[in-house]
Amino acid sequence: MKVKQTIPSFSIEDSNIIKGIGILLIAFHNFFHWIGPSAQENEFEFSTKGIHDLIHGIGNQPLESFHLLLSYWGHFGVQLFIFISGYGLMKAYQNKNIKWGNFVSKRINKLWPTFFFALFVFYSLVRVFYFHYGIESFILQTYFLKILFLSNFFPDEVLSLNGPWWFYSMIVQLYLIFPLLLKLQKKRGNISLILISILSYILLFLFNPWFVEHHSSLYFFFLGNIPVFSLGMILASKKEFTYNHIIGFIAFILFTLSNFNINLWYFSHLLFTIISLYIIYALFIKRKKKNFLYKTIFFYG
Repeated sequence: MKVKQTIPSFSIEDSNIIKGIGILLIAFHNFFHWIGPSAQENEFEFSTKGIHDLIHGIGNQPLESFHLLLSYWGHFGVQLFIFISGYGLMKAYQNKNIKWGNFVSKRINKLWPTFFFALFVFYSLVRVFYFHYGIESFILQTYFLKILFLSNFFPDEVLSLNGPWWFYSMIVQLYLIFPLLLKLQKKRGNISLILISILSYILLFLFNPWFVEHHSSLYFFFLGNIPVFSLGMILASKKEFTYNHIIGFIAFILFTLSNFNINLWYFSHLLFTIISLYIIYALFIKRKKKNFLYKTIFFYG
């Protein structure tokens, strides 16, 4: 096996495969938390309890390993979405001049239709089954914050109604700063994105513990997700990129250790993205064997 491997730029079909796997990871992750057995993930804050529960759970119930692994690690499907968002935006706008207002309104207008539909269905079900519990005012306040993409600024609201909806507020924040990131990248190159990512890690180390103490997390906001988003932008700026298996092996070791060490945990989102992208490329994108599994993943993507 070659130490280094050249990977061509991802096509739209390749991007759909990455998104499809991200969707399935997130869906299974949340589903297995409902039916169990499950292990508590380290998505927004760190605890060694989750990895110990995972190890003990697999040891005691080996036939439930699939459930346990996806309940614990499936949330990283979100990182695939963040990566492909940065990648797709960079591909679309790297040779264009962006007007901030037009860009942001266009992105939000793409989010609102499906989000409004989901909110309407959810609200209708609440009206039918829970209205007599007197939670109408609470629901209206919560919906107002969701629609305006502001719920992640309120610790009690960020995961309300439907936990995965926290993503909407965060991705809108990334849309808001993308034109600035693109401008810096055009002016200073990819080094500017690397430096901004380093700065975000410094801020995470300094301030995320305080946010966690106050029942929140910087990972609910754009700041905690800039490194993965920037990785997407950096790879999209290249016609092809090189994957070094030695670096991949080191990333795998560090990711494994990040489940036990809080300092390494801050890098786990980026490490998982690097590892999973190569696995997806090797198993699906490179082979392009359009069997049932490939077609299913592509359909969801």
